[in-house]
Amino acid sequence: MKKKTKLILGIFIIILITIFCLNIDVLGYRGSIALESQLNEIISQKDINKMKEISKDNYSFSFLSGLPKEEKVDSTSDMQGGTDELYFYMATVNGHDLEVTMKRKTRVLIGPKYEIEKVQVLQNK
Repeated sequence: MKKKTKLILGIFIIILITIFCLNIDVLGYRGSIALESQLNEIISQKDINKMKEISKDNYSFSFLSGLPKEEKVDSTSDMQGGTDELYFYMATVNGHDLEVTMKRKTRVLIGPKYEIEKVQVLQNK
C-alpha cells in the first residue's frame, strides 16, 4: 500500500474508534451523572413547572417543591433496569428515596443524552 492510503485508512479507523468510545455507556453511568446534575439544577432554580412535569404524583411534586434551594442529591444508583430508551435509577434526597426514570436519546457522533422523565418519591412505611 502507498503511504497516503495507509494514512487515510489509519485516520478513518481512529475516527471510527472515537465514535464508538463516545457512544459506550457502561450500565447507564452517564445517566446517573445526568440525573444528579439535572435534579440539582431543578431544585436550586425552584423550577416549579419542571417539577410538575417530572413528578409522577402529587406527593412527589409536594416533596420536590418543598425542598430548600440549597438541597442536593445525596446519592444515585447505577442503572437498575429499563428498556432501550428508558432507564431506571434510585436517588436519595434529604433522606427520602426517589425512583427516577431517565429517557435516553442516542446521538451518534457525541454519545447518548439523558433527560429526567419521571420522579416518584417512595413513601416510607
